[in-house]
Order: sequence, then structure tokens, then C-alpha cells
Amino acid sequence: MDPTPASPSLDASLHLVRDAVLMADADSGIILDANPAACRLLGMNLGQLRGMHQSRLHPLEQESTARGHFSDAVEHRRSTLVETRIQAADGTVIPVEVSDAVAEIAGRRVVIGVFRDLTERRALLESEARFAEVLRSSPFGVYLYHLVDDDHLILTDSNPAADRITGVSNRRMIGLTLEEAFPGVIGTSVVAAYRRCASEGVPWGIPRLDYDQGGIRGSFEVHVYRYAPRRIAVAFIEISERIRLEERLRHGERLESLGRLAGGISHDFNNQLAAILGSAELISLDPGGVAVRRHAETIAVAAQRAAQLTRQMLAFSRRGSTRLERESITVERLLGEVRAILERTLPKRIRQEIADGAGIPPILGDQAQLLNAIINLAVNASDAMPGGGVLRIAGRQAELQPEEAAALYGAPAPGRYVAIDVVDEGAGISPEVLRHLFEPFFTTKGEQGHGLGLASVFGAVSAHGGGIAVRSQPVRGSIFTLYLPCAGIADEQPTQHPRLPTVSARVLVVDDEPVVRSVLCAALHHLGCVVEEATDGASALAAWRRGPRFDLVVLDLMMPQMDGDEVFRQLRALDPQAAILLVSGHSRHGVAEELLAAGARGLLDKPFTLQQLVLAVQASLGASPPRP
Repeated sequence: MDPTPASPSLDASLHLVRDAVLMADADSGIILDANPAACRLLGMNLGQLRGMHQSRLHPLEQESTARGHFSDAVEHRRSTLVETRIQAADGTVIPVEVSDAVAEIAGRRVVIGVFRDLTERRALLESEARFAEVLRSSPFGVYLYHLVDDDHLILTDSNPAADRITGVSNRRMIGLTLEEAFPGVIGTSVVAAYRRCASEGVPWGIPRLDYDQGGIRGSFEVHVYRYAPRRIAVAFIEISERIRLEERLRHGERLESLGRLAGGISHDFNNQLAAILGSAELISLDPGGVAVRRHAETIAVAAQRAAQLTRQMLAFSRRGSTRLERESITVERLLGEVRAILERTLPKRIRQEIADGAGIPPILGDQAQLLNAIINLAVNASDAMPGGGVLRIAGRQAELQPEEAAALYGAPAPGRYVAIDVVDEGAGISPEVLRHLFEPFFTTKGEQGHGLGLASVFGAVSAHGGGIAVRSQPVRGSIFTLYLPCAGIADEQPTQHPRLPTVSARVLVVDDEPVVRSVLCAALHHLGCVVEEATDGASALAAWRRGPRFDLVVLDLMMPQMDGDEVFRQLRALDPQAAILLVSGHSRHGVAEELLAAGARGLLDKPFTLQQLVLAVQASLGASPPRP
């Protein structure tokens, strides 16, 4: 039937819809009208479409099928919904979803067909299928989050690798918020970094995130990126084995640093020993003279200085298994030790300007680890100035806001910090190197470097709950800033040493070193204890079996034949309630931690003062709570 001006036409409102709409005569199948969307989809104008049979909209091989669907809709006067294909004027075949309905307009039966282009939908489905396959087969654990109401990150999916890496079924957490699924991140800058990535598209990553809550325990490398508006993917791997390997290599690097320090430290150490030996000889020559007290004081001062030098050496050689000490450290003391070490190690071409650190709040942390971190940065700064230059190190107080904290390497919690700036006048760091700066094994020194110096700095600062900022400009040098947590008000008060009390107890001293054993026994006698000596593990066990029962055993951890940990276990087998105080020269803190967990009353580090000994003995006997 040829169209005429009196033929039915589509309602004007259908010209506004986005889907293609065509109207055909129900009896003949001839197209009577079409909206602009149909013209655009088929690449034809209305004049070309009018008068065409509806089946010719389809590829040749589908024309008969299209006629069948059309006839079925007319005969049963029902709406149909089918997926099919149509062909545009340029030959392009377009997948569509067609909805047909029979109606009567202007006294004439017509079929109105709505054609929805499925090209984008199918592409999206294929993309989603590919994404799902990548997600499913990825060796990285992946969590998907959706940011809702600019506040809540909802966990929407996870992959099988996430279950394998974390050791838990993550499907049970789908639909929970980030904080509900992983309560261990509450109060950290992780939440703010995730939200910022979802809302602004700013990617975020951290080379090491330690987590231990809800059955998930381990160290993870985490990377966050936005894959769709308000949607982020969190990819992670477990890195415990890598950390163990890094620690082994880092230990080798520390020993190299120790070699560099040995020459200068041994000189100072020999000076202290000379003072000790000389003063001891003066006392022996004049045992009753008035100068005895002065010579004894000289010995004490020299011994303390020698012990300090030993601690510096241990700081560079001890392994990562050593416990993290928590003490209040003045910045003045920390920078003073840095100055003393660098004066002996850095080349003369480097001029050092190290502030005294006076007036800055103390730091809560492990002095040995922090000293190691600053020295590593200083050595790197020196290497960046092969022709010479100025190295500046200074401290200051800083208050980190949430957005500032999130931008740091390590992303610490907002709050009050001490900032240590290490500034050089080197060539600067390129943007490419900056992206990999704290990655383990990354180095710009070729075969001369392990790539663990800055990684160890990052590890030490992260272990303290701190962060690192890096600023660098070509030719003008670099600034590394360590943000370290301030000590609390209580920690800032100087320790008051009371007068030494009398300790009434029967004590067994077990140590293979005659000098150390003699000093321990003499000190305990001075405190009022009844003391018995044992030169090794076998004699200690024999003394315990002979009786009477000892109130306390002071046990050295490092002994030949039967080591201290074996003596501990055998003593506890004889008497599970045996009170044992461990004595260590720092080299076996990992073992000490295990024995403390097994019931040891305390740990006394060599060298120690009489005040430290009496406090440890009191705590071990129950006069005050034991302090591991």
C-alpha cells in the first residue's frame, strides 16, 4: 500500500525518544512512518524508508524470519520481544532488540516496532566478561569497591586469589563497608586514600601494609586504582617471603656499613679502654687513697661511653628479628650520635651541618633502628655529591593533617610528629627514579648497590608508625623528611632513680664469663641476696636439683655446650614455677622474645647498671610487674 498524506503517522512524542521507532501497515508490511532515531540508525531519510517492506530492514538471510515474526504479531495481536539484526544503508549489520505491538490508528491496523541498538550493551557485556575473566585468573588478590554517598566504600566483589592469599572466604564480606570488612584499617590513612582514589581518580599504593585482624594476618603490597566512576580495584600480594629475603640481604648491607664504621669506632673504643685500665691500675696502686672515688667515677664514665659505642655497632649489625624497642629518645641525643658516626665515616669533601636538636619533643621508638635509617639517608646523600657539597640534618616539630599524612610514603595516621630533614646539594632525583625509590632491590648504583638502603629506611620508619616525604629538583638536590611519632607526655618526664633497696632472695647466677659472673654475684651480694654461681648449664641444673630451692635464676642466653634457652626449658621442666631472669648481650633478642612468652620473668641487656639490675630482680621476684 502506497503511503498517502492521510496515512497514519507516529505520535510527535515518539520523535523525541532515543530508540528507533517504525510503523508499518499490518496487512502489507509496508513502512508508513519512522522517527528521527530510526533514520539515524539505518542511515536513511524518511522518504527512503516509507514504502519499503519491513523485512528489507534485515540482512537477506533473515528476511524470511522477520516476515514470520511480523505475521505472528499481527495474527495473534500480541506484543513480541526478540533479538535480531538489521542492516543499515551502508551495509553495516546492527544487533537490535525489537519490541512489536499491533494498534489501530486512524482506522487502520498498524504494527509499531521499537528497535533498541545492542551494540554498546554487547560491547559492555563482552568487556565485563573479559574483566571478570582477568579478575578470576589474576594471581593478585583483588577487591572491588563502590563509593556510595561520597562516604561509604562498599565491597562489591573479590577474586579467588584474594581467598588464597588471605586464607579466608571473602564472599561473606560482599556488601559490607571497607571498615566493616577490614576493621584493622580504622584510624589509618588507608580509608582516606581509598576514598580519594574513588572520588578523584588518584591512584595509591604502599609497598608494605601489615595487617592482623579477623583471621587475616600478614604483610601485603597494595595498589589501588579507579576502573570506573566511583569504583576502585584494590590489588594486593602477600610479601612475607620477600621480606625474609630482604632482611637477609639487608643484614649483609648492614655488615658492610659496620665495616665502614669499625675504623673510627675502634679508635674511640680503645680510648675508653685505656681510661678504664689506667684508672683501675691507679686504684690498685693506691687502694686506700682519697683519689679512689675519682678513679672509680672515671671507670664508670668510660665504660658507659664504650657501651654506647657497642650499641652503635649493634645497630648496624643486628637482624630484623630483633625486637623493636620503645623508649623516649631526645632528638638532641639522636642527632648527637648521628654527628659522631658521620664525622668518622663520610669523606672530607662533604661539609656536615647537623643541628643540635635542642627544644624539640622527644621521639617514641627504637634508637638503633632510627639511627640506622638516618645514617643510610646521609650515606646516600654523600653518594649524590661526588664532587663535594653540604649535608644538612635538622629536626623540627610537625602536625600532620589527614590529607598531608595520606600523601606520605607509608601513609601514617594524622597527628603530632617529629620531622627529621636530610638535605643534600646533589644532582636531584628524576621522576622515573622517584616512582621506584623505596622498592626493594631497586638501585641506581649498578653492581655497587643492593637496592635495600632506602627500603630499609622505609621499613624502619613504617615499623614506628611514621612516614617519609621526598622532594627533589634537578641540580638543586633532594630533601628526605622522616616523620616519627612524638613520645607521650608521660614519656617525656626524666626517669628518677631511687636509692637502691635491699633485696632478700636466694639467687642462682648462670654465666660462663668469669668477669661478668663475678660482677653479677658481687652486685647481688651488695643488694643483700644469697648467691650461688654456676659456670654452665649442666652445673646450673645440678645446683637446682641439689636444692634448697632458689627464689630466682639469673640466666645468660649465650653459653657454650648447653645454651641459655635449653637451660631455661630444662629448669622449667624441673619446676614450672621457676622464676628466671634472662641476661642478653643483644644478639639473641629473637630467642628472648620466645622465652618471655614462655614465662621468663624479664630480660636484662648487657651492659647494665646496678639500678637496672635491682629493678629487674624486683620485677622478677614479683615486687613489681615484669617488663619484657
